[in-house]
Amino acid sequence: MPPKLLTDVCLQCGMTREWHLEHNPGHAFDLADPTERSSMGARSDGLGQPLDDVQRYFVQDARQRVGNCMSWWCDKGAGYTCNLAEAGEFSGEACRAMRGTDVPWPVEYVRLHTVVHVRGDASAFSRHRYRPGPR
Repeated sequence: MPPKLLTDVCLQCGMTREWHLEHNPGHAFDLADPTERSSMGARSDGLGQPLDDVQRYFVQDARQRVGNCMSWWCDKGAGYTCNLAEAGEFSGEACRAMRGTDVPWPVEYVRLHTVVHVRGDASAFSRHRYRPGPR
């Protein structure tokens, strides 16, 4: 029986089908029914590795993004955040019980690929506030 197409977002990495076709055609686009994935017990992380009960994971909500920022589960599942300092760290066991659209990523991997930047739309950085020279 072929997998059911419930979303155009890959359940492993959160990227769209179009992105896969253009940038990573070798990645197996995961279209399995999320309810079937949860009931299977054995799930993989965003890198395709089996979940490890000792490993810690940040969990991406692959259903949405905020601009170009990924959305992460907060600690104890208390909402979502784009700020990793506010994101929860979960065990492999906890990740197995989550929805199929929730993608666990190893904490070390996410931190290695994290970029810190200052938002240019913040009013503190508008040119009319800048005063050169000593204060």
